[in-house]
Amino acid sequence: QVVWGFWKPSPPTPLPAGEGSIPSPPTPLPAGEGSSPSPPTSLSAKEGSSLLSSLGRRAAEEGCVWIYNQDLSQLTDIPDNTLDAVAALSALEHNPPERLPSVVQELMRVLKPGGLLLATLGASPDRDWLHEPSQGWCYSEATLRRAFDLAPETPSNYNRYAELMEALRDCVELRDNLARFYFRSGENGMPWGKWDPQYQSVGILKVKAA
Repeated sequence: QVVWGFWKPSPPTPLPAGEGSIPSPPTPLPAGEGSSPSPPTSLSAKEGSSLLSSLGRRAAEEGCVWIYNQDLSQLTDIPDNTLDAVAALSALEHNPPERLPSVVQELMRVLKPGGLLLATLGASPDRDWLHEPSQGWCYSEATLRRAFDLAPETPSNYNRYAELMEALRDCVELRDNLARFYFRSGENGMPWGKWDPQYQSVGILKVKAA
């Protein structure tokens, strides 16, 4: 899985002697035109050139861009307490329930104190199950509370799952404006061109203790 990080140009502080070293920041990409696109899964030569140009423009304006392609449970190139925030949108659900806690722990490790972890995942009202077309897991509330180490008093609207699922299925705007993606492939969670959601997403916001 790919981790995209945006840093300001200031270099990281070296670790004390004997505790390893922080990799040197890569050379900034050359400036170019265009806006920064979402990371694709594969690139042609032309697409790769366009991506480098757009990332270069972003780097020139806001700092350096580092791209990691690593296991989310072992982000070995990212030091502790490095990131201000982590956004994982429909990504963590591709980890089985028994592996999810280690992934969350690793994301929390790289956050600075006070940093934010925002995640969306597939939700299930009562049990964990794998949605095979999308290869994404739908997690019960109990599983997510354990994985994210949420305090018992953390608020939740899981008790409204059935109500919210019915509202999702009856959503006219989504039904009538179904993304073209669903008309090109049946390997995406729903039959071709048909609005028939099998699950809904849940959002979790966790703050790293200062």
